[in-house]
Amino acid sequence: MRSFVRTLVFSALASLSAVHAHALSCIRPDVAQAFQHASDAEEDYMVLLGSIFVPMVPPRSQTGDQFNPEPVTVQAFFSGQALGVDGFQPIEDLVINVTMGCAGPWCGVLRQGPSDILAFVEMTETGPSLMVDPCYTEVFQPNASDIARVQACMRGEGCEPL
Repeated sequence: MRSFVRTLVFSALASLSAVHAHALSCIRPDVAQAFQHASDAEEDYMVLLGSIFVPMVPPRSQTGDQFNPEPVTVQAFFSGQALGVDGFQPIEDLVINVTMGCAGPWCGVLRQGPSDILAFVEMTETGPSLMVDPCYTEVFQPNASDIARVQACMRGEGCEPL
């Protein structure tokens, strides 16, 4: 059994090593799916809506290679609202650790400067933490439909992914 698992893991890793030859294929991110993931997680999450300011995005670390760059973490400044049982309510400004991760050569990124976001932010021992992966599964450009859907999820009213 152990050799079967080792073979299965090796096969999965081998298939990932060829990822640079193919385009990244992401399932369209969905706020209801992100809400369910955050709700089911052991970790604590906040749903934030507002403006995030990324002062600088440093170049990728030289420890990775072009097909597997290292993630980059920066501190960003958030101003806006957090989701509660009564909808989105204003909160104090936050400093958020933003990690821009990669899957092969494809990397998630928040552009330098201000951006409007709807984000699922993990509350960690080191403070609020946002993972920006190449498929943008935890951060969205806010629109009225997504805002209404995530508020419905919070109220327990139909939270089915599209």
